[in-house]
Amino acid sequence: KAKNEPAGGIQLGGEAELSPGNPGQETVPGDGLAWRKISLPGGFQSVFRDLARPGGTVWYRLAFQLDAPPPEGAAAELLIGQVSGCDRTFINGVKVGQSDLNSHVNDVAVASRKYTLPAGVLKTGRNQLAIRVDFDRDNLLGLRGSDGSIGAPLAIQFSKPAAAVSDLPFEPLGLKEWRAARISPGELANRK
Repeated sequence: KAKNEPAGGIQLGGEAELSPGNPGQETVPGDGLAWRKISLPGGFQSVFRDLARPGGTVWYRLAFQLDAPPPEGAAAELLIGQVSGCDRTFINGVKVGQSDLNSHVNDVAVASRKYTLPAGVLKTGRNQLAIRVDFDRDNLLGLRGSDGSIGAPLAIQFSKPAAAVSDLPFEPLGLKEWRAARISPGELANRK
């Protein structure tokens, strides 16, 4: 379980759960599945020999705690170092991103993920990250021998958006001040 860290972000990882899944499933499965303990980042092929297979679908889920709301006005991004396969990624049941053979034709099994989180998806208290991974170790689906593992880093980072021009302090000049501040074409040429 991850805890809220300084305003820059949250390091995720550690104790998580894993369960075999169905390739077309677009919703996070509940507690009815046989969830097994696993450590993330990491993979399951060498840990659970009974689940090791050349291809298929697995779900990972990881609970994390936010002790305080995200910084005011901050944008949040989920960073995943590598997902060895295609993924569908959810926070609190909301799909926040996906990478597949359409979005990453040549590198889906090795590409890092960076998903912008929608406003309001993170909440103070308990949150849940869930990742469905479709993998193919035999490369039949063009997944370059993916094994269903998740690599580091695994984090949520917060960043302040750049100030828009409309957010900058502005006080209009009165006509008198505007005339006094005006520069003639000759003065402008002399300044170059």
